[in-house]
Amino acid sequence: MIQINSFHYNHPSNTRFTRSHTLTPHDAVTVFCIIDGSNEWTVSIIEDHLLESISSVEWNIRETDKDFWYITEHYNNFVTSFEKEDVTDVRILLGMLQGDNLILSTIWGTSGLFIETNGDLIDISVHENKSYEFHSITNGKIPEWSTVYLANDSIENILGWDVLEELSHLSPEAWNETSKRIIEREATNNVHIIRLSRRDYDLPGISFHIEKRKQSAIIQEKWVLFLEYLRSKKMWEKTKGMIEKLPNLENKKYLYHFLSVGVVILFALAYTLISSVLVILNNGTSDNKNLLIQAKTLIDEWEKLAGNPWAFNVKIGEAEKILFSLRKEQQHILDTQELLGRIAVMKKQVYDIQEIDMSNLKTAIPFDPNAINPIWVFEKDKKYVVIGEKWAILDYVTGDKTIKVVPYPSNEIAKSFDIGEDGSIYILTAENHVLSPKRDDFSRINVTWQNSWEDALSIKTFNGNIYLLESSKNQVQRHKPGINGFSQKSGLLGKAQPWIFDISIDGGVYLYMEDGKILRYLGNKDDIKSITLNKIPWEWNLNSSLSSIFITRSYLSYSYILNGNRIWIFQPNSKRFQDVTSWEYKWQFELKSEETIKHIYVPRDGTIFVTTSKWIYDLKFEFVDGKIIFK
Repeated sequence: MIQINSFHYNHPSNTRFTRSHTLTPHDAVTVFCIIDGSNEWTVSIIEDHLLESISSVEWNIRETDKDFWYITEHYNNFVTSFEKEDVTDVRILLGMLQGDNLILSTIWGTSGLFIETNGDLIDISVHENKSYEFHSITNGKIPEWSTVYLANDSIENILGWDVLEELSHLSPEAWNETSKRIIEREATNNVHIIRLSRRDYDLPGISFHIEKRKQSAIIQEKWVLFLEYLRSKKMWEKTKGMIEKLPNLENKKYLYHFLSVGVVILFALAYTLISSVLVILNNGTSDNKNLLIQAKTLIDEWEKLAGNPWAFNVKIGEAEKILFSLRKEQQHILDTQELLGRIAVMKKQVYDIQEIDMSNLKTAIPFDPNAINPIWVFEKDKKYVVIGEKWAILDYVTGDKTIKVVPYPSNEIAKSFDIGEDGSIYILTAENHVLSPKRDDFSRINVTWQNSWEDALSIKTFNGNIYLLESSKNQVQRHKPGINGFSQKSGLLGKAQPWIFDISIDGGVYLYMEDGKILRYLGNKDDIKSITLNKIPWEWNLNSSLSSIFITRSYLSYSYILNGNRIWIFQPNSKRFQDVTSWEYKWQFELKSEETIKHIYVPRDGTIFVTTSKWIYDLKFEFVDGKIIFK
């Protein structure tokens, strides 16, 4: 059973306003809410909104995660009514406990800390600096003999790791009294802290004994290192030699000589002892060895608890940081590579990453790669269309021995391309012309009331419209079909959204931002909401320097993102595009190939066409009991 304690302290000289609540909207569910900001009116309005949202949810016990997502998305929609300057410094923590499972989402500087059985501390809050919306959700089980702290600020900076660790061993009654005394003495700001403790306080503190054994092992290791270092010094050998050569001390003459030499020996030993201790404490080699041991310990511990993704994320991140620093310093290279290899294997298990060796696959369409230089492939009327940089293969049927290559007009070079759900194909060229295939040739598409198409990075099509992401990366232009081509551009977004990486469309328009966030536009110029990414792996990011494509279609049950040599697969939380508010991470493909991965095309769930710099491959798989099985 998890015990919950909370403590609220508002510092008399603090100018910020902090509110916190622990609510039980259902017998099996507890919700935590902490709001902190500099404007009391804003904090009060947000507090009322969140409390109303929590109380209005039905709390279906089998779908509490969806209820939690609803509250975050409802807030994200609500906060758009504020001026940004009114909410940019607002900090919010929203958590939900069901059994021993904790779901957590944070805005800006709120804090979630997890203290393990062995006393190690993990930051489980997702830090979205200067963000005023909920963007990410983390979740995981609270293991036995561990403690979670939730707070309005960085509680570790206020109290320190040692104090937090000691507080985790206290019974609820002792915790209330002790935390009150310490926080009121140490804190200079408001401190609202909630403790979730899964311990039996009638039994001895297991964490305490584990920590003692851990400290004893470290001291023993330091002592062994010290003796090894001491024996390696020439001063040790000289001192030992002098002692062995000493004569019989019964003679007083020799006794005086011995005392004189003894003074020298004592000074020598003292010097050697002090220098050895300093070396052991500060020596880089010893530190590196200790870091290696620390990294190995982290991996050993979390290999057993790999079923807890959020704790795994943080711990493995710490181990990787240590190993990367050792590798950079060229220290313990073999051991470091071995441990990094273990981490890679563990990640594949935890994140369900399927490794695919492309060299074992046969090309789906046989052609001379030097002649076509493929970029993309897609299906149309049971035929294949292959897009190259300067040429294309139109209407290829499997088994054809003759392949007709059609050049683009005026030696144009393809830059971006898309196929609509109605089969319409558009190619954006480096000269910002739009091409479309007509039988066995290509023609240029006209745009009315403009001298030419705008300078754009990529092209998408949906419902007959053409969408272009401007080269400024902050606006999407829409062109509607007309009698003589397409209409002049019309800005889709009411306000510019800087650093758009790419777009995809399934009824609504997804905006992929360079910082890894995903936004959603649904029709109103100002109706832009963030998509919450759930169960996201630690290393999630979008690298704009790598080949990428984003696929969301109305006929697909999943969303697919290619970035570099990885294909990420997410599942939207609704089949109706109007109701999608979050994506849940499901699987990941890691493509192994000596060739550059350029693009993917997904005609249906279970089939992915992968285009490399030479060939085109089709990956066929099926979903069985939450796993991917390759055919």
